[in-house]
Amino acid sequence: MIEGIVYDLQNITASDMAKIYWMYGGMRDGVITGCNMSYTNSAIALTSGIFSARGHLTKLSGTTSVTLPNVSSGTLYCNLVYQIDLSQTASQSSFTQGSFIIKTNSTSYPTVTQQDLDNGGTIYQMSFAKFILGTSGITSWQANTAIYNEWVTGVTVPVGNWSSSWPYTQSITLNTTTAAAQPIWDIDGWANVPQADAADYKDSFNCIDRIVTTATGITLYCYVDKPTVTVNIKLKGI
Repeated sequence: MIEGIVYDLQNITASDMAKIYWMYGGMRDGVITGCNMSYTNSAIALTSGIFSARGHLTKLSGTTSVTLPNVSSGTLYCNLVYQIDLSQTASQSSFTQGSFIIKTNSTSYPTVTQQDLDNGGTIYQMSFAKFILGTSGITSWQANTAIYNEWVTGVTVPVGNWSSSWPYTQSITLNTTTAAAQPIWDIDGWANVPQADAADYKDSFNCIDRIVTTATGITLYCYVDKPTVTVNIKLKGI
């Protein structure tokens, strides 16, 4: 049976739309606009904005406040996540299928749960920030959200870190990457390159033929020549 999705007078479901947004968003979570974060000793505040988690668009109207857990002694490793819970009943009068929660652990940062929402899964979590919470408040704050259409600049690709065998590869750890994303990259750092070194700098950048993202960073590939100098790159869509 053939079913129309994006056609006149045909029905389109939220699940169908999420698949479309997920694919054309590079299969990654991220902030589309706004959603700036700040914190006090008692709560985290997010400004108004729109973000996408597994293709599900969510809008924050006004300031959204997330209360911090109480810590009477010691420290907690915390992960501020937006949680989609499709087991909650959908309603036109109130929205209950998405909420912010703080996951905690006494020894390490909690990981996110990301079930396959297309194959029976109901829980999907998108990390917004990791931090350590003690009796005096938040320390070691790390914002984790990728921002659509924003360049990640100043990524250094050291010349000494390329593999010795072909294809030449090296991996770089980054905080805001998503596995299976399809990044765009460009040369960066021209301001610090002397004129005499400009040709080698550009040639070394042009050696990079492919960049693959993982959950923790990127892996770069050179299939013809190995770069001869260290270069800086910038990335979008990670």
